[in-house]
Amino acid sequence: MDQPVALTILPARKTGAPLLSVVVPCYNERPNVAPLIAKLDAALAGIEWEVIYVDDDSPDGTA
Repeated sequence: MDQPVALTILPARKTGAPLLSVVVPCYNERPNVAPLIAKLDAALAGIEWEVIYVDDDSPDGTA
C-alpha cells in the first residue's frame, strides 16, 4: 500500500481574492498532490494564488 502523504493546509491569506486559481482535475493522484503544490508554490512565488483539486472519488485516498 502507498505511504501516507503529509500535507500542510495553510490559512487563507487576508489580502483578498487570489490573482490566480489553478484547477487540477485528478483521479488516483495521491502521491502527486504534495509535489504539485510545492512546484506551483515555487513557480508562482510572489503571486496570490490558490489550487483547487477536483477529485472524481479516487479509491487511492487522493481526496
